[in-house]
Amino acid sequence: MAYSYTWNSLIDLAKQSVKGRPLDAVSVQYCDMVSNDMYIEYPWKETVTSTDTATGLTPLLDGYQDVSPEAVNIWRLLTCQIWNTTTTPFDIRDVDVRDSISTSLTPYSYTAIRICSFQAGIGQIRLESAVRVPEGQNLELHYTFQVNPTKVTSLNQNLWFDDKYVGVALEGLLYHCFKLNDDPRAGGCATDAYGRSTGYNGQLGIFKAALNRMKSAEDFGAVEQLFPDTVMGAGRDVYNQLNVFNW
Repeated sequence: MAYSYTWNSLIDLAKQSVKGRPLDAVSVQYCDMVSNDMYIEYPWKETVTSTDTATGLTPLLDGYQDVSPEAVNIWRLLTCQIWNTTTTPFDIRDVDVRDSISTSLTPYSYTAIRICSFQAGIGQIRLESAVRVPEGQNLELHYTFQVNPTKVTSLNQNLWFDDKYVGVALEGLLYHCFKLNDDPRAGGCATDAYGRSTGYNGQLGIFKAALNRMKSAEDFGAVEQLFPDTVMGAGRDVYNQLNVFNW
């Protein structure tokens, strides 16, 4: 893998496609917007950090529902497990990630806790309920999360994604350039009565299609994933509207 391009490289290419119209005044902002568009689309491997293999980092305390993570740069929680490191081998139980959980201070056994969420407002991971930690047992929380995106403040910054995806970012920059110049090639998004996207056209459609190809390349060999709150048996149109990790 290579990470050799800077945002300035893409701006130079974009200028050629929009016939030399000036972009200098807004180029950094456009690069930051495209970077964020790409970042939030999927938990790319470059943006994900895991505590799955490190023990002793995030202990669970008896009677507590909220857990203070050792990480300080969590943007969204992806997977979570409760480990009982007292047993041999360790007893590891998967916990589903949800968007939000209400307070429940009635303690339950760790084997009964099925869901958790990252409460961004307080910077803590909240379990389904307070956890009961039996005397003499060690319980730990292990999790995978996506870090906060790095803001683009200079065109000299290197791209955070691999060189093979440079074309995806260029398609995004072209969309913003066309939009700035009131160029009809920019395209747009059609929505239903609830504001949900039903399709894209023009350069915006090309950008979205490139993002989907990028996700497919990252997901090679994996099965389709549903957002944790999606009920099983959801219709194909509902699944397409929710999309993968569209939190």
